[in-house]
Amino acid sequence: MLALAVAALAGCARAGGTVLGKDPGASAATPVSSVKSSQDATMTGVMYEKCPAAGCWFMLRDKSGVIRVDTKAAGFTVTDVPVNSEVTVRGTIKKSGEPLLVASGLRY
Repeated sequence: MLALAVAALAGCARAGGTVLGKDPGASAATPVSSVKSSQDATMTGVMYEKCPAAGCWFMLRDKSGVIRVDTKAAGFTVTDVPVNSEVTVRGTIKKSGEPLLVASGLRY
């Protein structure tokens, strides 16, 4: 009985995750393949690569594609977020060449 209660509590604690910057909320995820310039977006995927020096950017992969995410303007870094973590990130899409998501917040 005690083991069941501990397992339930552990699951609830993980559901919230750790938030960096502003909480991205529970908005439906925008697929990487459908981004438009100057669009606010919430994306969920895997952080498979990150800035090795300062953690000020990372690459996000979802089922539809890949996008670079910049965290510098939001005032947080992803140095402590393990590579291959599932993340939800919210921000604004900028397009000048390759699309870029300028993050305002992240949950992992």
